[in-house]
Amino acid sequence: MHTETSPPPIRSQHDRAGAAIQRQETAEALVRSSVDGIVSVDRTGRVQVWNPAMERLTGLPATRCVGSPVEKVLEELGATDQLPFFRRALAGERMAAPRRRLSRAGGGEATLEGHYAPVLDAAGTIGGALCVMRDVSAQQQLEEQLLQAQKIEAVGQLAGGVAHDFNNLLTVILGYCELAELRVEETAGVRGDLGEIRRAAARAAALTRQLLAFSRKQVLQPEVVFPNDEVRELEPMLRRLLGENVELTTLLAPDAGRVLVDRSQLHQVLVNLLVNARDAMPDGGKLIVETKNRELDEDYAQVHPGARPGSYVMIAVSDTGTGMDESVRSRIFEPFFTTKERGKGTGLGLSMVYGVVKQSGGYIWVYSEPGRGATFKLFLPRVDTAAEARHGAEPVRELLAGHEAVLVAEDEEVVRSLVVRLLQLRGYRVLEADGGAAALQAAAEASELHLLITDVVMPDMNGRELAARLQRRRPGLKVLFISGYTDESIASQGILDPGVELLEKPFTAEVLAQRVRRILDGTDEPR
Repeated sequence: MHTETSPPPIRSQHDRAGAAIQRQETAEALVRSSVDGIVSVDRTGRVQVWNPAMERLTGLPATRCVGSPVEKVLEELGATDQLPFFRRALAGERMAAPRRRLSRAGGGEATLEGHYAPVLDAAGTIGGALCVMRDVSAQQQLEEQLLQAQKIEAVGQLAGGVAHDFNNLLTVILGYCELAELRVEETAGVRGDLGEIRRAAARAAALTRQLLAFSRKQVLQPEVVFPNDEVRELEPMLRRLLGENVELTTLLAPDAGRVLVDRSQLHQVLVNLLVNARDAMPDGGKLIVETKNRELDEDYAQVHPGARPGSYVMIAVSDTGTGMDESVRSRIFEPFFTTKERGKGTGLGLSMVYGVVKQSGGYIWVYSEPGRGATFKLFLPRVDTAAEARHGAEPVRELLAGHEAVLVAEDEEVVRSLVVRLLQLRGYRVLEADGGAAALQAAAEASELHLLITDVVMPDMNGRELAARLQRRRPGLKVLFISGYTDESIASQGILDPGVELLEKPFTAEVLAQRVRRILDGTDEPR
């Protein structure tokens, strides 16, 4: 039996109209709910759509914008530079406009990024133009912070290299000044001149130490400390330093935990911050030092480049001084940048603070506005276990001569000659080499060898590799590294490896003699 299938019913005009209305309602709902600002204009340039997000971004209500010429709306916003993009979109172009700051009608600013495109009808005819405006204020702020961090990192690499080379020169200046002072008669006027040279070189050495701190190429000798104890210990000295017209208040949380830091460096950080705060309050004011435990989460880290989630002890220093605008605040950690009068500051104090905090695994955040003072918050990783304390003070004791055989490996000729001469004056038998290969050869020809003094960084072989090879041949050989800064060959992230002896340049003849004698005698005194 043959059956005939009926054709599908033809959709009525009513159904098609209903579907079109539904699509339009859906599109309008999407426009209303969009987090991005959406503006559309017809072919004549009159605003057809001004969604709620656009109201929030600009402060202008849709009732004032829809139906008005887009040129008039842009004039009211002070954004007539966007008009050419609407015209180009009406001509058929798709483009992104450069980011721009926009002042909202009701106050405040936002950084906006606009994307423009033509609106086409079903036949492909241009019926208007569309602009999607996105608020990228937070994104731009993060990008600027990242660029600033990268800039500081690059400057730090440069500063570290300069400080390393300069330390070699200062070592020579200090050493030969000491030698000359020993050979000049007490009554000679030149003796005082040499003393001035030596003191100037010592001041220059202090500046290079600050550069090394900023570049994170200094050697830290950390110990576990309670920040509360360090603040209390420094408080009497800080009160004298601040003067009578600055009111110092300490708010130390009783449960503030411990941190692993170089204790002497932490003291320098606190002194630098408080001295800066004092200088920002020439007519006096209030200064608060605060400690507390803090947890930094993923959300905080995402909006603060350089911060890592974890448990920290926060040390905050707040003042009621003159404050800073954004242009100054963004540069305060750059070396040699200062707002003080000529001769009133080196511009290295906050650079040193930045370097010490970062090298200790911490994070530093600054808030300031003109006329509203400033707050520096240091976040140092909290530790739960005690660690063996180390101290950085060089023991002061009687200089002792010796007769042992010492090999000096140093590629800088002026430094090598100075060290050799200083040791020979104290009776040591000294061999010298300008690099690793020459040192291996000299050691092979020596009948006995008690101590290797080697630079950390040499062109053909680093100091650690040289020491390891010589100690395999001579198991009892002792080693003293010398360097303007450390590297990974003798330290982990700038923290001295256990059992490693390092003498940082520049050093004096007295300090060199003390360190050599102590290592050879095997005395277990703190570094």
